[in-house]
Amino acid sequence: MPTIYPLLGDPYEITADEDARMRETYKVAFEDSRKRREQETADARQAADYRAGLDAIDKNLSAHLGRELKLENAKTRVRAQHKQDFKAFQACCAKWGLPDLPAPPQAVAVFLSEESERGAAHVSRLARSISIVHTACNFSDPTRDILVRALLRLVRTDKSSPHKKEQKHG
Repeated sequence: MPTIYPLLGDPYEITADEDARMRETYKVAFEDSRKRREQETADARQAADYRAGLDAIDKNLSAHLGRELKLENAKTRVRAQHKQDFKAFQACCAKWGLPDLPAPPQAVAVFLSEESERGAAHVSRLARSISIVHTACNFSDPTRDILVRALLRLVRTDKSSPHKKEQKHG
């Protein structure tokens, strides 16, 4: 009869049937583990091949798009003014308990509405700064949402600020 030597405790013997069941159980577990490792290796190899293909496309296109790539990079470069504007946005988000990066469109709308008294040019600059920071970080641009676009349109077309309206009616 086979003997089992556990890590703790004394060795003990098991029957031939128990030995066969244990071997079959471990064989299945070992095979499952082996298959899983083989699949992970194949997936990693496929991902590496895919990445290499994408890198080759980038290299080939970059050679022909040098000027355009420079323009795109310049367009999304985060400047000091963008950082300053984004810090003001972060403070507003903190005040309202909203995330700032990536920001939901509602957070942008709250911030821009709070700043709307300072005029359309100011609000447009703030929206552009939020957009540039999100784009530079490879997040979707929350200023492209319909809520934010509608708010920007309202600020551009409304010649009086909400604060001034309240004073007129109050």
